[in-house]
Amino acid sequence: MIAPTERGRAAGTRSPGAATERRAWLGHQGEGRLGYRSGRGPRSVVVRFALAGEDIRIRLPEYHEAVGYAPGQQVCLQVEAPVGPRHQLETVVIRGQARLADGELCSVEDDATLDQHWPHGLTTHDLVLPLTHVAVLRQDQLLHETGTG
Repeated sequence: MIAPTERGRAAGTRSPGAATERRAWLGHQGEGRLGYRSGRGPRSVVVRFALAGEDIRIRLPEYHEAVGYAPGQQVCLQVEAPVGPRHQLETVVIRGQARLADGELCSVEDDATLDQHWPHGLTTHDLVLPLTHVAVLRQDQLLHETGTG
């Protein structure tokens, strides 16, 4: 699996400027594909997310199978976005161990972003993914991605 953090750098290393650039546009995207493993194998679903400090929050309804399977697992969030000076469309992949944040407070801005698509009264849970492993993949590298690590 090829997962460079930025071109010319080894996987797992980042320059401070690249991390700041990724965070800047991540805060404006709001939608991506969550990859995780369920009892029926690999899954990939479209989700809305919000940037919350050093984490990404994904709000899911209580009945969603990812609420039961993703916490404690390595998961992957893929977000397509223009990256770099030429603004070429690339896929940014965030990998990490997911956890539930049910007892943790969420900022008003993040809460408003995450709540806008849920009916009043529906029980939801926030899945949290740390922003520790962020990689940029070109379109030709996506053929080798599985969505989960």
